[in-house]
Amino acid sequence: MSQAHSPGIIETLKRAWDDLTQDTAEIRLHTDKQSYGPGETINGTAELIVYRQITTRCLMMKWKGFEKTQTHHSETYRNPISRRRHTRTIYVDDKRLFFNTKMILHSFGNAACVINAGTYTYPFQVTLPNELPGSFVHNKIIVAGIIYELKVWADISCGRMFKREYVQVNQTCKDVSHIVHEKSFKKFLFGGSGELVMEVTLNKNIFAPGEEIVISCNIVNDSQKTVDQLKVKLHRDVVIKAQQTQEEETTEICRLEYPQKIVAKSSYQGEIFFQIPSDLVPSCRGSLVSNQYHLDVECDVPLAFDLEVHPKIIIAVPSGANKIPDLYKGYSKGSWRKNDPMAEQQVETQNDDYY
Repeated sequence: MSQAHSPGIIETLKRAWDDLTQDTAEIRLHTDKQSYGPGETINGTAELIVYRQITTRCLMMKWKGFEKTQTHHSETYRNPISRRRHTRTIYVDDKRLFFNTKMILHSFGNAACVINAGTYTYPFQVTLPNELPGSFVHNKIIVAGIIYELKVWADISCGRMFKREYVQVNQTCKDVSHIVHEKSFKKFLFGGSGELVMEVTLNKNIFAPGEEIVISCNIVNDSQKTVDQLKVKLHRDVVIKAQQTQEEETTEICRLEYPQKIVAKSSYQGEIFFQIPSDLVPSCRGSLVSNQYHLDVECDVPLAFDLEVHPKIIIAVPSGANKIPDLYKGYSKGSWRKNDPMAEQQVETQNDDYY
């Protein structure tokens, strides 16, 4: 098992290496679009910027797509010598490779070639498979990601220099948008006798980040209770699978409190306008990672359990959208080694070449 290193030492060595290679040469990557859908072609260029004369044989490129998960749980065991009980954390990793292509982007010859100072541009073109989940990063207690990565490198006299870029892929929504209708009711006892009925209708179930949802409500309050207000909450449902384990996490993204009082023996019909955050990560569904959304529409009843409905919705980025949420925000290759040195050791010893 490899030795875990102090993050401070690793960062210092990395900065020293970056300073050394960048003084000599650097690589920059450019793509023709901000995001892509499955089946689309990525047209890009790699720039080799040489500041001081270097020697190399070729410029290499790797194009890789994968989903990877890591969950953990606590386990109690008894020390056979001291007979005391201890608790340890068990990390479980899983991964699925969509594609992994390595190619020579440009060859300078069979032997090492001297490259003089200047800027050299090399175009490239890669095509995404037709069936792919969208990019996604969940970097909390449960770590998971669906990652698409371009990497270009060259071996020079002082070592290897490289540039890595993450490509945003938006999952194609094959579902046809349809009307969503949810109905629920609640009966009250002990002084609040009667029934509260709520019907909620959405005119569609597929929305873009930043779009407004129109929620039509039909509420009949045949009880002795009063509804103080209506609430709408947007929730993200993340499901992470790793080998035989599965973790689920539901997070509230935002909410709206609508000041509509519905007194006893009355009814209400109206519309609530709910704004989706513009930076919301689109829905996606992979084999190991799933990111979905639902709404909670609630009748807030004092001193009683609220009446709720939970319509499911899909968040999708339209083709050709000008503003795309940053799907890799906060992500780096070292994210998988975060929070605990044992996680770093486990990941490194499984398959270093995979990452």
